[in-house]
Amino acid sequence: MKRSYTEFLQDILKEVVHEEVEHRVPKDILANLAKLEAEIQQGMEKLEGLLG
Repeated sequence: MKRSYTEFLQDILKEVVHEEVEHRVPKDILANLAKLEAEIQQGMEKLEGLLG
């Protein structure tokens, strides 16, 4: 049985359902990055102290 062009398109263009995704607020992400950066800097200073 031959399908019509419309049936063919309907098979290809089926509705895509996306799940809702929650994203963090950019300011929160930046604050977290600043905290991590400070921790890294402290670790580097300790390491430099150990290396003399």
